Amino acid sequence: MTATTARSTADGVTYRDVLTDRDFRRLWGVTIFAALGESIAQIALPLLVYAITGSGTMLGIVFAISTLPKIVLSPLAGLLADRVDRRRIVLVCDLARVVAVGSLPFMDTAFQIGLVALIIAVFTALSRPAEQAAIPQVAGDRLLMRAISLTQVSNAAIRVVGPIVGAGLVAILGPGPAFFAQALCFAISSVLVFRLRPLPIDRRAGNPVPVARDLVSGFGVLWRHRVIRAIVMAETVWGGAGTIMAIGLVAYTDVTLNLGDRAESTFALLIGSFAAGMACGGLLASRVEWRLGRSFMLGFGYFAPLMLITLVFVPPLPMTFVALFLFGLSDSLLVVATQQIVVERIPNEERGRFYAVWTAIITAAWSVWYLILGPLTDAIGAPLTFLVVGLAAGLGCPLVLLLTGTLRELLLAEGPSRKRAGVVATQPE
Repeated sequence: MTATTARSTADGVTYRDVLTDRDFRRLWGVTIFAALGESIAQIALPLLVYAITGSGTMLGIVFAISTLPKIVLSPLAGLLADRVDRRRIVLVCDLARVVAVGSLPFMDTAFQIGLVALIIAVFTALSRPAEQAAIPQVAGDRLLMRAISLTQVSNAAIRVVGPIVGAGLVAILGPGPAFFAQALCFAISSVLVFRLRPLPIDRRAGNPVPVARDLVSGFGVLWRHRVIRAIVMAETVWGGAGTIMAIGLVAYTDVTLNLGDRAESTFALLIGSFAAGMACGGLLASRVEWRLGRSFMLGFGYFAPLMLITLVFVPPLPMTFVALFLFGLSDSLLVVATQQIVVERIPNEERGRFYAVWTAIITAAWSVWYLILGPLTDAIGAPLTFLVVGLAAGLGCPLVLLLTGTLRELLLAEGPSRKRAGVVATQPE
């Protein structure tokens, strides 16, 4: 089956159909360059901080501090995303991040880097809910599944290349070129956002709701949906698996594997393997949902942290690459499944506030994980830390879905819809 004819049996929409929409192409470009900039920073920032301090604890603290704006500002960001043109929000934040990221090459202490990272995180926190809420608004219902899948695949593909580019720039020329490259990515994104058509918001009838009440209403949106609430709970547990990728792998390649000068490039390639798995997962998402269902995607994604346990035994490096590839693939399926559930259950006029609350809660969990896993890695080493995280996330997430009845509810809802979609039909070639 060729790329031009590939299509989901459930929706009959190809990637070409999605890309014929000019506004989505521009929004897609925004996500690509944002992903490229963030993937470069994903390598440059931890390597720079670890090179200066040699401490997993300090690395965890820097990351934890940089998460504070998402926790504090996310409710406000969601309110803005539901009340202000989402295009304007992203444009202002992109321009601000160009300036902030461009100053990083001139910083030479962990404190300075942490402060600039904090400023960058402020504008990322304001921009992210608007970006997420804009995708279904631009794509529409018919193109949505393919739009989410394409965005996921593109982001993951960029993150395969980005870490390698970032590590090469840091290793050969120092951190400056890497951060200048990230600033350039945000500059290109701002141009694409500027050319995007305005994204009018949904005006609710009657008098405007007071700001304080509107901020709190985002939590009300979350509380009304049991399935969404359970998924958010599971994501807070899964955060351990996400944070260990930023802290544990740096120490694993540098100390456990003792690779010396090859540690930075190996770290980048391992992150690239994880991202390659994400890209494959995005490509397979529609087909996996058609054949096995969304419940399988959730289960596979939430059990996947158990793969991290393999690193406890310090296996040959090729096995580590395979484990991280499979971990990335499962994470991608999980992202697509959860985004689809959110879009189906939460109306457009409330999505900005929900994404903001989602971001605040998940980021708070990640911040706690950073503060725990940094000292833990210093105390017991990276391999045992992977064991702790793998067991906690790999067993904790499915347990949340099981105890809350979420898995059963999704299975019951999925059965009739899969029958109506003709799941028993022959798979296309």
